[in-house]
Amino acid sequence: GVINGKSEYRFYPDDNITRAEFVKMLIGALGFEIKESDSEFYDVTKNHWAYPFVCTAVENKIATGYSDEELGANDNITRQDMVTMVMRALNQKNKITSREFELNFDDAALIDDYASESVKNAVGLGIVNGIGNNRFEPKTFATRAQAAVLIDKCTKAGNK
Repeated sequence: GVINGKSEYRFYPDDNITRAEFVKMLIGALGFEIKESDSEFYDVTKNHWAYPFVCTAVENKIATGYSDEELGANDNITRQDMVTMVMRALNQKNKITSREFELNFDDAALIDDYASESVKNAVGLGIVNGIGNNRFEPKTFATRAQAAVLIDKCTKAGNK
């Protein structure tokens, strides 16, 4: 019940996933108590379908916005942002032990500073890996399939 198809019989694994869709999956998968609060994001108002999940993610310091006013809820999520949210969520649940790993990806220098430690820990824990040709592709948009695999791995890491 964490992720659904886009229609009754179609999952569309290669489609990109939005920041709001990923937040909903992550909050649901790790069993966070849903808490609604006053969102200050203009793109996530009380009538937005992801509002309670975004409020929960922000309150638990899992998700941050582009600014104090904009979450970017309907924007596609990058691989580095997806991993950063997962590691923040696992840390909030006290479900992991840090296992920082030296990144040997050819494009490791492209990982933004705010995401670097999260990516190192996620790789060290075996939660995430590259996408081939020794690349991580940190700024590439994540697909629904990649998000589903990452959510599955983070829930297993969270149960260790």
